[in-house]
Amino acid sequence: MQTGQIAAATLDVFHTEPLPNNHPFWHTSRITITPHISAETLREESIEQIASKIMRSRVGERYPA
Repeated sequence: MQTGQIAAATLDVFHTEPLPNNHPFWHTSRITITPHISAETLREESIEQIASKIMRSRVGERYPA
């Protein structure tokens, strides 16, 4: 970013989490930091999916990886 080859960045995962408060990324306007989540977990949908997979595995069905 300092050389201009990268205009901006959105970052989600860091070697040290949470990212320390004094890290320069917090103060760089062209960097957006997200809270290390890929998506919100919807409880009812998740329960339904897990229960379905358990029931199918009990009868020997296999799923893609």
